[in-house]
Amino acid sequence: MNTSKYTLIFTIVLIILTSCSGGTTSSSLSTYSSPPTTSQPKPANFVVASIIPPQAGTNAGTPAPVSVVVSNTGEVGGSSSVILKVNGVDYSAQDVTLAPGESKTVVFQVTEPKQGTYILASGSVTASMSVTQLPMIQATLRLADLPAGFTPVSYAEIGVDLSILSSEFGGNKSDWFGFANTNNPSTFCFIFGLNMYPLTTLQQISFDSDIIVYQVNPAKAIQDFESGFGSSFTSYELLPALNKIGDKSLGLRCHLSESGINFILDAVMFRVADTVTVYYQMWIDGTGFNLPSETFVKLIESRIKAVVASR
Repeated sequence: MNTSKYTLIFTIVLIILTSCSGGTTSSSLSTYSSPPTTSQPKPANFVVASIIPPQAGTNAGTPAPVSVVVSNTGEVGGSSSVILKVNGVDYSAQDVTLAPGESKTVVFQVTEPKQGTYILASGSVTASMSVTQLPMIQATLRLADLPAGFTPVSYAEIGVDLSILSSEFGGNKSDWFGFANTNNPSTFCFIFGLNMYPLTTLQQISFDSDIIVYQVNPAKAIQDFESGFGSSFTSYELLPALNKIGDKSLGLRCHLSESGINFILDAVMFRVADTVTVYYQMWIDGTGFNLPSETFVKLIESRIKAVVASR
């Protein structure tokens, strides 16, 4: 076998390939590169930046705004649920949608029934909220509770000696409320009263004892009421619905005549915890006036209970 012949042929082919490739056999390998990689955007990432508690002095039982500032630190938009915890317990949640890099303030209304310090938390951020006891002044009747036509009045304008009540029932504080509608006889009405507090335990027992006596002998209650009004009542009857207010109560409807005009007077006394309330509502008899005393008495009762519960 003539190997020199094949060697010559191989050499010639190699020279031809080399000249066609520009003088190097490795150029095709040196110019190859892998396809470029595409980086993925960072997904939405919701981070709580801060919690802004309500101002100091938030009253118990009153809604207070708590603001939570949340940001999206990702590179795409998204939605998430912002959860607010109070003392470690989920209180409320709101859904929020944010664009990349966007921030938003989410506002929660937080109501706590008792005074104290509450820990707010959302995400990894915490803050504290101070809640104070409801002031008893909020337990009185308010002008906004009444129909149009009523205006505030002082006890001096009505001519009732409230010092007799304060000295009789006790309590070193009292909150007066008084309103009148004198536009025309068909709507004529006086509403007035007093919250007295705080009664000592002995004063509470004394009040309850008086109520028991009055319920058995309403004439005794009428006699005491007349001394405060300086007027004589022509007749009276018990109001059963108003004898079940608070811890102990008495409700009477009295009839009296002044300057030839016949009046009806609802008189209610009741105690809730260490607070005693005396409520009067007077209107002209025979006018068809319809504004139930029970509605306002129960409203005052509920407000006193809210104050007591906030302690």
